[in-house]
Amino acid sequence: MVDVAIVGGGPAGIAAALNVNIRGLTMLLFSGPNGLGKVKSAKEIPNYLGFPNVNGEKLAGAYEEHMRLTGILPLMKTIDHIYPMGDYYALTSGDEMWEARSVILTTGVMSQKPLIGEEELIGRGVSYCATCDGMLYKGGHVIVLGYEESAVEECEYLLKLMKVTYFPLYKGAKEVKGAENINGNKPVSLKKAEKGVILTTDSGEYHGDCVFIFRSAIAPGTLLMGLDTENGHICVSRDLSTNLPGVFAAGDVTGLPYQIAKAVGEGATAGLNANRYIQSFKRADD
Repeated sequence: MVDVAIVGGGPAGIAAALNVNIRGLTMLLFSGPNGLGKVKSAKEIPNYLGFPNVNGEKLAGAYEEHMRLTGILPLMKTIDHIYPMGDYYALTSGDEMWEARSVILTTGVMSQKPLIGEEELIGRGVSYCATCDGMLYKGGHVIVLGYEESAVEECEYLLKLMKVTYFPLYKGAKEVKGAENINGNKPVSLKKAEKGVILTTDSGEYHGDCVFIFRSAIAPGTLLMGLDTENGHICVSRDLSTNLPGVFAAGDVTGLPYQIAKAVGEGATAGLNANRYIQSFKRADD
């Protein structure tokens, strides 16, 4: 078990990791496949103090060098669920699991809103993890909604187990060999059927045993059940604590403005306050 798990490898997550590391705590930084991708895509950042008109590639390079110099090695894992376990949390990515006393959520914001009915069907016909739930539908027929490139690999894994209807939903998406590829349809809603789930698009309905959804980020209330959210953002206090003990949040996931400077400041604050939370445990054990 580590002291702190940081979920999200953007500016807020890195700032949190640096401050947790400085305080000598044990930690894990989960970056996922996108990490600093959003920063790197910025052509020019005009308002980042000390770096006038820096481009995203240069700033991201500085972040990566800072991590290298301080010995921080992000894990390229996407956390799909976080479970409260009393005085600690269990984090999973597929069939892997880690434990932490405190969690800092720096997951950014979803570029797509959840579909109508999606959140009500989590665990009842909606999944975000092929490795976790694929075997449950072996020999059946599932629907895959791919909002990012990683969906291709997940879809190929599912094809080994069952029939797949695949909706490629990102720019430049390629078809998946062996799947029924549906192009140009916009998913609208999900509802429970007598058996399985019905996906409604702007061009018709599709039925499957389960709908697997792959996005660059999972809605925070879905990632960690019981977390207070509003309009897709995590509700935090001034110290960036959430309503759950030991859970903090920072960066875009806490709301506007979506700016790197704000994310870095909040990440540092969350890291320091996670340290205070951990120290309270250690004093109680003395």
